[in-house]
Amino acid sequence: MRPIILASNSPRRSELLGLVCLPFEVSPANISEIRASEEPPVDYVLRLARHKAAAIAFSGWARDRSRYNGGGWQRGVGKTC
Repeated sequence: MRPIILASNSPRRSELLGLVCLPFEVSPANISEIRASEEPPVDYVLRLARHKAAAIAFSGWARDRSRYNGGGWQRGVGKTC
């Protein structure tokens, strides 16, 4: 199974994915997370999700097998499943 790509450096998000035994790799999207003035919270979250997904998709992670195989990526570590 291919791992989930966590487009965040958040230790808490890594911890949560590890707790539910989902394989994942950390690849921060490095996008601005500043909320626009007057932007409703739901719109903010959806915008960030779209931008992070696009940033990772355009980074070529799926084509770059050395990165997919762990070269330079942080592997998710959780409880033994």
